[in-house]
Amino acid sequence: MNLRSLPHGAVALTGLVALLAGCSGNSAITPAGSAGSLAGTQAIGHTASQAFHTASAVVRADTVAGILADKNFEQTHYSKTNPPGPIPQALMSRNRPHGAGVRATAIKFDQAKIDAKKALNYVFTSDGGTGDINIYDEASLTLLGQGAGYGGYGVAADKKGHVCWGTFSGTIACGNTTVYGWTPTAYLTESAGAALGLAFTSNGDLYATNLGSNVIDHWSAAQVAGCSACSPVSSFGVPALGYAYYLGADGAKLYVDGYDSTFAYSVVGEVNVKSGKFKETVSSSASGFFPGGVAFDKSHTLIWDDQYGYIFSLAKPYTYVTGYIEYDNGTNPVDYTGIALDSKETDLLAANIYYCGSSTCSDAQENSYPLASIGLASASNGDLSDLGIAITPPAKN
Repeated sequence: MNLRSLPHGAVALTGLVALLAGCSGNSAITPAGSAGSLAGTQAIGHTASQAFHTASAVVRADTVAGILADKNFEQTHYSKTNPPGPIPQALMSRNRPHGAGVRATAIKFDQAKIDAKKALNYVFTSDGGTGDINIYDEASLTLLGQGAGYGGYGVAADKKGHVCWGTFSGTIACGNTTVYGWTPTAYLTESAGAALGLAFTSNGDLYATNLGSNVIDHWSAAQVAGCSACSPVSSFGVPALGYAYYLGADGAKLYVDGYDSTFAYSVVGEVNVKSGKFKETVSSSASGFFPGGVAFDKSHTLIWDDQYGYIFSLAKPYTYVTGYIEYDNGTNPVDYTGIALDSKETDLLAANIYYCGSSTCSDAQENSYPLASIGLASASNGDLSDLGIAITPPAKN
């Protein structure tokens, strides 16, 4: 991995967008510095120059295990019509103008860029601006293939080589990946559309959120392997949530993040796929923590992205932050959205949005795991706002 140092001390991209959207407040989980490890009841905070990271926070044991929230924050009244954070209004809105959804067909890889002597891992990103699907070689982040307008939202990969993503047309495209490219196997129909969060559980079943709601759809492994227009085998709401964003699986357990029903807290927790009952794992003030990607390693460590510039790791029982990385570089603010851990669990890939002139650009960005350093980045390839990322083969969970 080619590592580079990362300056810190500026407002993240999402914070700037939030300011334009009229949101304000203080952060609840905001350790200073570029990377580190925390334990016990350590107070952690940001520099006062950061508009959305001015409050200190205490990581502590709580009567509800795993709560990481400073309850003494300036409360802003949020609702479904005025949600906290930058992304729903600016980058992830289903009503945002973008190209029409394109039914995905086979994506061929550029064989001249593939070393036949090496076993390759493939990184997929999905752009919320153009809808493009980009596929990279993990080792070099060289672009191997692209499907113009094929995607738009989240991406997930299973242990059998299937990779699926949400599209602008309210469907999910699934397919197999080989050294020659990606070949479609299924087209799944969502109950409401805009699958931002996708995750495979260990039995191969696929779950997806419907952006702008708390509804999660479920398809069987058999449907993923071969289906032309399959509706979910089940759909369920999560009453404890106002919005459901990203999904992550720890074996057979499904986790979801988003905002609680009051929109006062960003939360992540396990959801019962039969009843929709939500068991909160960690929470933070919604005024300073915007929920991003969710991932788990083989030790069941929770990796949770705060789109205001941090990724946190929490080992079971999820009471304390055990590691973090600050990825906002100060001079060119960035926003990680989706995250994905590779099969060796040494590389955490992130879908990255950053300013480029008067617009935004996106790339795939490496981060070492355990969280310590920022690594190699891909070229942007015309992306505007990558919202999803996956790697095949995926991490064990």
